[in-house]
Amino acid sequence: MAAAVARESSARLVAYLASMTGDLAAAEVAFGEALLSALTVWAEHAFPIGRSRGC
Repeated sequence: MAAAVARESSARLVAYLASMTGDLAAAEVAFGEALLSALTVWAEHAFPIGRSRGC
């Protein structure tokens, strides 16, 4: 499930970060670090199903 979230969101989020910073490489690194952090939290506290979609 986490892999699906990453696939669905990564391009949009990296593009947004790159547009805000002007640095694609930094945007990719930031996304990767944020995803790793989220996966760590989700592993400890359960995956937040449907929160981003208002379910």
